[in-house]
Amino acid sequence: MVVAALLTMLLVYKGTRILRDEMSALVATFMLAIMPAHVIMAQQMRPDEIAALLVALQYYLAAKIMKTGQERTARTLLWLSAILGGLMLAYRFPLLLFAGMPMLAWLLRVQTGFWRHALRRIFPTIVPVCLLLIVTGYVIGSPQTFSHFDIFMDGMGIQWSFQSSPFADAVGRGPIAFQYWWGMLHQALGYPLYFVAVAGVVLLLGRRLPSDWLLLGGLLPYMVMVSLTSWVVVRYTLPLLPLFAVAIAEIIMVASRRFDIRVLAPAMATAVLLTLWAVFAFLRMEAAPNVREFTQQWIDEIVPRNQCILMVKAYDAEDMYNPEFNYTRCNGVTTLGDAPDFAAVFANKSIVYVLLHEHHYANMERLGAAHPDPRSSSFYRAMQAAGFTEFREIKFRPVLFGADFSSWFTSLDMTYVNPGFRLYQRPAKAVEAAAKG
Repeated sequence: MVVAALLTMLLVYKGTRILRDEMSALVATFMLAIMPAHVIMAQQMRPDEIAALLVALQYYLAAKIMKTGQERTARTLLWLSAILGGLMLAYRFPLLLFAGMPMLAWLLRVQTGFWRHALRRIFPTIVPVCLLLIVTGYVIGSPQTFSHFDIFMDGMGIQWSFQSSPFADAVGRGPIAFQYWWGMLHQALGYPLYFVAVAGVVLLLGRRLPSDWLLLGGLLPYMVMVSLTSWVVVRYTLPLLPLFAVAIAEIIMVASRRFDIRVLAPAMATAVLLTLWAVFAFLRMEAAPNVREFTQQWIDEIVPRNQCILMVKAYDAEDMYNPEFNYTRCNGVTTLGDAPDFAAVFANKSIVYVLLHEHHYANMERLGAAHPDPRSSSFYRAMQAAGFTEFREIKFRPVLFGADFSSWFTSLDMTYVNPGFRLYQRPAKAVEAAAKG
């Protein structure tokens, strides 16, 4: 994924140099390089960094289409971008929205009489051929869709159930659009670059140059699309980062021509240093001992071996969050997905402690009975009814030089690396009574 991140930066540089100039390209590339989500996700084996790479490649092709002086070359690039659009569709359906950028670039090559000539330039040949090539790219990228159509439809059903079901992290936190346009984007970009990016988008909307329309044609449809999802995570914003980097470069270059460099330079230096401070704080946390191993060692050292600990999973295979349990001691596991009688579970007085990871306890406590998963709320009520209270929280935080950047990284996928753990304890009198019994 690091290679994909580096290639994304290279394509942003090349595309921006075609549309603008060398300095704008360098600024855009640098801004992308320091964005927290770009740095952090490049170190995780997830497909989102490749999605950003594909968008950057589509942006580069669109820039070439817009600026090439030869219509035959532009048409060839348009066909290639359409095939790429099909491959992007095969990779992830929402990425198809970025396939419109090269088509928009083809239209924007006409500097005068744009709307009068627009339809004539894309019909009757351009659009049908592009659609055919998109289908061709999809077939190349996902032939299994047709050879195993039943499995494909089953997968679509599972995906639909995920995307249409309530997402606990998003419940009670306002409209999804607000959560993405503010909450997820400021985590992806960092607080300072977020405000610069907003200023950049405002500039694009107000100035409306052909290259501005090209960037907006990639940014706005995808931003609207994520506002319609139920899941709210930072990684869904990664395809936008290359285009936001260019928007940031645009506003910086305009500001550098209109404002005193003695004022602008310190302001931008402060924004960059603060962003890098947060990024290095997160990387320092990642490099620290794994919180799962630390939690397991702490439990083995502090909790008596004859006192049972109940660990909680959402489903049977949920092993990536919890510490590796030591089953040579008195331990047990309950799975929320099995929906057991939790009151009966806690009636077992041998259970003295309950271990919950952050992705469980945070929403259980925050939402209570309003939790979208009734099994989670049922479990939490049963645990409270049994008298369990918090005994110890173990959580590593992104801290560097005394500054805590936890509020910069609150999304579910930003806490995969080091989730917090809480150990809840049964009242001491109940433990003593059970021991005597």
